Amino acid sequence: MDLKPLITLLAIVNPLAIVPFFIHYTQGFSREQRQRTIRTAALSSFCVIAACALLGLQILEFFNISLQSFQVGGGMLLLISAMNMLNAQPA
Repeated sequence: MDLKPLITLLAIVNPLAIVPFFIHYTQGFSREQRQRTIRTAALSSFCVIAACALLGLQILEFFNISLQSFQVGGGMLLLISAMNMLNAQPA
């Protein structure tokens, strides 16, 4: 079994960086509410990732989008995001 896709996915999702946000946004929650939130988030994430893994190429083919075009579009979004970060004003 090749672990490269799993490592790539973990690098993109970065679950350890989410922990402080989760703690902050669920500060007033009870233990039961936090557990329910964790289960809901995990199930939602799994469903989205599974759908993309199983149906991603078929969806692109349905809309007549080539993989290369999708990669170029993603690169352009990253470029725009980086340019916005460079031009950010201090708070």
